Amino acid sequence: MRRRWLQGFAVGCVSGAAVVLAGPLALVPAGITWWWALRGPSKLAAGSGGFMGAGAGLLVLVGPAAIRCTLDPSCAQPTLFSWVGVGVGLLILGIGIGMAAPPRTGEPP
Repeated sequence: MRRRWLQGFAVGCVSGAAVVLAGPLALVPAGITWWWALRGPSKLAAGSGGFMGAGAGLLVLVGPAAIRCTLDPSCAQPTLFSWVGVGVGLLILGIGIGMAAPPRTGEPP
């Protein structure tokens, strides 16, 4: 289960960062990799890691820019806090899915 969560987390981080960097065009390869990560056993663990990774990828890229622009009065960039909210929401969703995932017995760690 831990390995499936890490697979989902890695896929989520890459796809979250790709969507921020490349835009909606990155949704096609992200969807394919999400499908790959969610097949097989422990789907909830992989989904939990994926949503947490996507939220973390968004927050790592957008969070510092939002904070820097807030602190600089000459910044003319539009507010990025809606993207920060999306990242936090994805993290919370991943935590919720992870808490709902039943523990697997007999599965190697």
